Amino acid sequence: MTTLVYLSPIALVIGLIASGRVKLIHAGLAGLAATLAATYVALPDGPGYATFLATEGLRGSWLAWHNIAIIFAGLTLHHLIEATAPPPLGAERPAAASRHREAFLLCFIASGVVECAVGFGIGFALAIQGLRRLGTPVHAAVALGFLSQMLVPWGALGIGTVIGAALGDLPLDSF
Repeated sequence: MTTLVYLSPIALVIGLIASGRVKLIHAGLAGLAATLAATYVALPDGPGYATFLATEGLRGSWLAWHNIAIIFAGLTLHHLIEATAPPPLGAERPAAASRHREAFLLCFIASGVVECAVGFGIGFALAIQGLRRLGTPVHAAVALGFLSQMLVPWGALGIGTVIGAALGDLPLDSF
């Protein structure tokens, strides 16, 4: 019986969304209300209901914050790249920022965020490709690509961690 109580909120949300008659926000709010009711019914006699909700709410908020931060970073990055992307073929380019500003945005904001969020050296590749589109010579693009990764604490390159370790007199062979 308790398994059905635990599953009822998600079943309600899935049913409401599948019906197509309810907006997503309303289905989510109905799921929240059903979860609160199911928690009240299924909660053992241990901690109080309010204490349980406060504790688990804080835990859930902490776990959700990581996803929210990554989504927010991705949306910010999307808007930044969209603002500096070249126009479609045949379209007239609006008054552009200077190439230096575009290179700064690409190297020190966009590629660092991508590398922290995704890893795999994608931020480095983004920097090089973007700099080459701006007309930067290959050797300079690679050098600026490495420079763009200096503030990245992790990811495929993790240059920020290695530099921080070197500045802190930590052994580099442990990385």
